[in-house]
Amino acid sequence: MKRAMLCALAALLALSVAAFFVACGGGGDEGGGTADKEYSVTITQPAGAQLSADKQKAKSGETVTVTATVTDAEKYLISVTANGEECEESGGKYTFTVKDKDVTVTAELGTYAEKLTDSFLSWDEKAPSQVIPAAEAPLSPSFGIPFKFPFDEMIFINESKSGIQSSDPSVIPADAFAISYQSINGGNGMGSGTAYLDASKVNPGVTYILLRVQDNTVSTKNATVLKRVEVVESENFTYEVMVETIELDVSDLKSAGGRYAINLYDADDILVQGIDFGEFNYAVSGINGFLLDSQEDFARYENSSAVWIYFDAADVSDGVITFRFDYIVGHEYRLFAVPVKDDGTADNSRLLAISNQAVSGGSYTEGGVLSFTDTNVTLELTVTA
Repeated sequence: MKRAMLCALAALLALSVAAFFVACGGGGDEGGGTADKEYSVTITQPAGAQLSADKQKAKSGETVTVTATVTDAEKYLISVTANGEECEESGGKYTFTVKDKDVTVTAELGTYAEKLTDSFLSWDEKAPSQVIPAAEAPLSPSFGIPFKFPFDEMIFINESKSGIQSSDPSVIPADAFAISYQSINGGNGMGSGTAYLDASKVNPGVTYILLRVQDNTVSTKNATVLKRVEVVESENFTYEVMVETIELDVSDLKSAGGRYAINLYDADDILVQGIDFGEFNYAVSGINGFLLDSQEDFARYENSSAVWIYFDAADVSDGVITFRFDYIVGHEYRLFAVPVKDDGTADNSRLLAISNQAVSGGSYTEGGVLSFTDTNVTLELTVTA
């Protein structure tokens, strides 16, 4: 499996890899030696890998085994050579037979490079480049971190020839991904796919994710894409925040009376689980007596993007609530409003209608999806019972 991936990666990066390995030796000057003479085995360490041999001296005809460990996550091993001839690989070990000559051992490495599009296949632009390890496994594969990959045409998946691999299984193991394909109009033809990552199985480090998709009806219709993924602890996760504002016209609620709750949360929360949302800034105005530091007015939770605004309709001074908040660039957020029950809890079974006033740089769509493309945008929304 590992060898197959390395070959695929080498082809992907247009590097030449031999299809078959042959035993290598010292080369030249065979015969003429003595049975007791020993020849030196010298290692020339390549940049990005560590080589070690089980013998530093060996007689002609003896086999030497070399262990190669890639130490640079951005590189991969192409071959190990002895006096310029490629060694035979088996089970991750490389061997050669000593001939009547001192031997110098080294290795050739290739450098990974992302390839986000190939033929009909591409990584979705939101497929994450950084992942935070999760403390617990997802409830099901569909709750894992999504790596989406759309197709430019309908594909009939050859599952035995399609799949996903990681260049470093110690960072992201093979069983951490579960692939689901999405059909077109409920038929057998697929229009996209999603690889769900179980972040409870990952470890800090850098790896490259290789995805292959092949059509079942046309063998030449195949594609391979490669994406760099870094697994980092939450404190090292990088993201950019911009400040946004929504104005919620709740005049209809004010007329009806009662108590209400507005919820806002990062729809891509699973990508940033574990970061400290306590560092995010919020400001609410337009509600008489409203306090950000009161859990009864403004509820927020440790390591969660979700925040709640609770208010009595009678306390909205001019019918408009202004909410200013930190927003993670490139993410989508969810926004919804509900009545509050007599026991003080939100009645999530009774969603209120929210309509969008179109504004350049921001939008609110059906299903509660809130998104911004520019900073310091004010989006005007209307909430009705």
